[in-house]
Amino acid sequence: MDSMLRRLSRSLLVALIMAGLAGGAAVAQEPAGETAEEAPLSSAPVAVVNVASVERVLEDVTYLFGSVDRKDMSDVVTGLLGNLGDLKGLERGKPFGVMLFLKPGIVPQPLPIGYLPVTDIGSLTRTVELGPVTTKKIAEDRYEIIGQRRTLYARLIGEYAYVSAEDEALDRDFPNPLESFAALTTRYDVAVDVRPENVPPGMRELFLGIVRTQTQAQLQQRDKEPDAAYAFRKSQGMNNLRLVEAFLKETRSLTLGLDTSSQNRKAVLELVVEAVPDTPFLESLQGLADEPSRFAPLLDDEVPLSFSMNSKLDDYSKKAQTELLNAGELQLAKILTTLEREDSLGASTAEDGSAPLDEEPDPVATALAERIFAPLKKVVEGGNIDAFAQFRGDPEKKFVVIGGLEVPGAAGMETAVRELIDRVRSAKPEIEAAVDVQYGVAEVGGVSLHRIAPREIREERNRLFGDQLAFYVGFDSNAIWLAVGGPPAVPALDEAVTRSKDAGLAERNRPPAPFQLVVTANRWVGMDPNGKNTEMAREAFSEGEDTLRIDFRPTDKGGRLRIEAEDGFIRLLGLGVSRRYDESQL
Repeated sequence: MDSMLRRLSRSLLVALIMAGLAGGAAVAQEPAGETAEEAPLSSAPVAVVNVASVERVLEDVTYLFGSVDRKDMSDVVTGLLGNLGDLKGLERGKPFGVMLFLKPGIVPQPLPIGYLPVTDIGSLTRTVELGPVTTKKIAEDRYEIIGQRRTLYARLIGEYAYVSAEDEALDRDFPNPLESFAALTTRYDVAVDVRPENVPPGMRELFLGIVRTQTQAQLQQRDKEPDAAYAFRKSQGMNNLRLVEAFLKETRSLTLGLDTSSQNRKAVLELVVEAVPDTPFLESLQGLADEPSRFAPLLDDEVPLSFSMNSKLDDYSKKAQTELLNAGELQLAKILTTLEREDSLGASTAEDGSAPLDEEPDPVATALAERIFAPLKKVVEGGNIDAFAQFRGDPEKKFVVIGGLEVPGAAGMETAVRELIDRVRSAKPEIEAAVDVQYGVAEVGGVSLHRIAPREIREERNRLFGDQLAFYVGFDSNAIWLAVGGPPAVPALDEAVTRSKDAGLAERNRPPAPFQLVVTANRWVGMDPNGKNTEMAREAFSEGEDTLRIDFRPTDKGGRLRIEAEDGFIRLLGLGVSRRYDESQL
């Protein structure tokens, strides 16, 4: 036990007192790039890792282990600090962390510099020397920290010591952490703040040029690649390139922060984007939630899982999605044209079975594909994607899934979809033998439902949905409705359709959030009764407080993704850490 505490003490000492050690050493081993002799050292970091304070961390540790009645684990942490001389010389109530700078040069390299709040430099050097290092004062405000394999340098400025693997790197004007990182310290216990605008423009353009060249090379259509598959891959690749460009050229900061509150009994993880003013990126973020969701009345925190997406498309997204739908429409028409052949559905006549369909589709197949895709294209043209999905039920009674997608003119798809299903069933007897299709099996909220059921159900689906699994689909004038599960799926969808239609505008006009996901963990615990962690999860969530909420909302400066976990998840983490520690003592 004592030897383990000593090892942990040394690890904590390196992490806390010598912030930047590992990163600085790694950088120091790389060959130096060419630098401009007169280039001034930047005072603006491109990234910051900020910890609010030692005291805040200790409060979180106490909360974590107190939630599972393991005060002994808090005592272990206190013992570690005792082995570190209680961090004498450090101000335990102020923020500390690491700033990442870029060395000037043709190929700039990252340079981490740690910052530590100091109350007494003499006490701090003695605390540092508790580890396998020695310290040496080399100037009025400079110190060497000499380890067994490497040497660090420290510069004392006001209330802070700045630590680097390179002495010359400390010859710069540093931002005052108490002022420059005040927002991070106030809002988060721990935060990572990336600042693309502080990257030199030339470096950004060079990197973007490399990414563009690689993307263009990768997005050429491959031999025998179907048009629809290529369109999807191209759309994804171009969208990723667009995000990289927006991040490097139109983003001021990207902040990932964690805050744990014993008073509110929850943990919050946020990803906050601040865009450059008057840029397309800012405009697209702020325009994501211009319209309320028609499914807003159906969002429910009490079900096992609830998801909604109500997102506005910008011009670029409209173009990309239209191209994707056009490719899908053409591919469907080609598949329908070849249905009477003896080969597999949608396959080619190539020996390897991977070639795209080469011949032109016949007019009947083309017309049918157009009727199916036309309403979807109108959704894209309208510029707003509105959808929702919910898991309902529990492991003992099995789950059902219901969902909806707003599609103006969806009723016009119904006949076309039925024609498609009948054509496939007629041409492919193996599909008819594997799937049971029934039309008009029920009516929910005035919408006729059609049933598609596999004749054999896999074990994992049986465990989730039961042995009467079926897929239900219905079309009304403005939406496509879906349900998956056993017989309870139909009344669940009926309640949702009726509730959506009866809801007034006041109920639908909630504060818009383009993306929302709510998970009630207790409903999922029984899914794997023999699982290794099931017992621990039952204990963690036995007192409730088991909801996980994720949402994204636009802000005045960009957008914010927020993940909020209630106290049960903190108990789960506390139990996990405590049991791992207990196992290490056996």
